[in-house]
Amino acid sequence: MIKWWKRFLRDFQIPLLHILFWIMYLLLLTNIIQRDGDFFQAAKQTLLFTTLHAATAYLHYYLLIPRLLLQQRYGYYFLVTLLFWFLGTIILNLSFQLLYYQDSKILLYLQTAHSLLYDALSFVDILMIAIVLRIINYRQEQQRIQHQLNQERLTSELKFLKSQINPHFLFNTLNSLYALTLQKSDNAPDMVLKLSTMLRYILYDCQTDSVTLSAEVTYLQDYIELEKMRFGDRLQIMFEQSGDLSPKIVPMLLQPFVENAIKHGVARNIRGGWVHILLSTKNEVITFEVRNNLTETTPSLVSKQPGGIGIQNVIRRLELLYPHQHELTIQDTPEEFQVKLTLF
Repeated sequence: MIKWWKRFLRDFQIPLLHILFWIMYLLLLTNIIQRDGDFFQAAKQTLLFTTLHAATAYLHYYLLIPRLLLQQRYGYYFLVTLLFWFLGTIILNLSFQLLYYQDSKILLYLQTAHSLLYDALSFVDILMIAIVLRIINYRQEQQRIQHQLNQERLTSELKFLKSQINPHFLFNTLNSLYALTLQKSDNAPDMVLKLSTMLRYILYDCQTDSVTLSAEVTYLQDYIELEKMRFGDRLQIMFEQSGDLSPKIVPMLLQPFVENAIKHGVARNIRGGWVHILLSTKNEVITFEVRNNLTETTPSLVSKQPGGIGIQNVIRRLELLYPHQHELTIQDTPEEFQVKLTLF
């Protein structure tokens, strides 16, 4: 019985609220026009007022306001409102005379300007309530639609950004593998194995919205080992970790920063270079810092270079996925480039 009652209230909540409102409206009008202490007689009379007011409210709310007023057809709305206002006033007067004053002359009451004006003005309050509520509902609906469109746009953009990461990584890794095969390096089979592990992570684990930080670190370590095979002694890399690795993080978020450092700080320097990576977590705040050396011939890493989509991709993903929840600082000096990302 209780479950049935809860289901009934849930399914008919809006109609019940409407009925309750008009009952309260009827009681309020009855209390205003009550005379000689005869409450039931006054209620019977105000029932006609309430019926016509309700019809006016729903006519405007569901038909005239959305079809005319919200479509900026103000002239038509004004004329139609005047027409229904006049008809409603006449119907109210005639019905009032026929139902409650049959012993009087109908036209006598109908021709009284004061009575006509009073009945006409009685529609104003309910009409204004209908207009205000409909406009509020319309704006809320527009905001909801706009929010939904924004969410769909962001979702599409995130899918596009995520789809960029995999080919970008694969392209660079295959270049490295190609270089090793040209050199007939013994590291080529190991690189293929590492690549297989990383691709498995990208194809399966990265399909979720988030992964554990430990999974991302494992992927990052595999990537570092892959680059060590490629550059050999030219790459001096240090990776320090501290803190808990259980917090969740968006997949493929950290590796592009390391890739950017190796690409611009090591690959373009014939003498090689160094990369320092620091990852720490404290009170669910993740700090990730990447530093690499530069040479005079190394172009600025923050400039937009042809084909360099990795770092710009991550910056845009941070804006979408961590709004007001991240801090990214970039320091670019002639000797050193540093990126520091904080997620909170």
